[in-house]
Amino acid sequence: MTQSYFSESSPSQFLSDAIRERFGVEVSAQFLRIFTRESHRLGHGAADDFAQLILAEAMQEPVVNNEDDLLRILRRVRQRLYRLAVSRHSQNTELSQISSSHTSDPVTAAMMSEALECLTPEEMLLFHEAFLESTPRPEIAQIFDISRATLYRRLEDLTAKLRRYLEMD
Repeated sequence: MTQSYFSESSPSQFLSDAIRERFGVEVSAQFLRIFTRESHRLGHGAADDFAQLILAEAMQEPVVNNEDDLLRILRRVRQRLYRLAVSRHSQNTELSQISSSHTSDPVTAAMMSEALECLTPEEMLLFHEAFLESTPRPEIAQIFDISRATLYRRLEDLTAKLRRYLEMD
């Protein structure tokens, strides 16, 4: 069982209070909604650590004046955590589990596993969000902090890269 750093209050309440106290900025419902959603995605007990990372990142900023600054910090921390999670997943056997869960043919599963291993951590995160989690495209664009047009181009490039790799063998 994970012990909370935030004795009585929830991580979102602690973060909200700490930001208000330290920077004089009120945390919006949008910020708290994103924080809660991302904490849930990161897994059980991640909210405490996520709140601590956001607060630490905010304290390193020269100026935090408004909600836009807070959202930028939240997105930056979220991207780092996702990249870390993706690089850890690529080091584990999850890639072979992903490929084998979508096909009963062991040869195809092995080829797919090899193809996924050639992806960069960012490409793996994109693949995971777009094709395994079925995250809505606008949300993925927000996670990566890119335009939708750029996202669609990257998805096309990613599928072309996987297709080339699979056709090569």
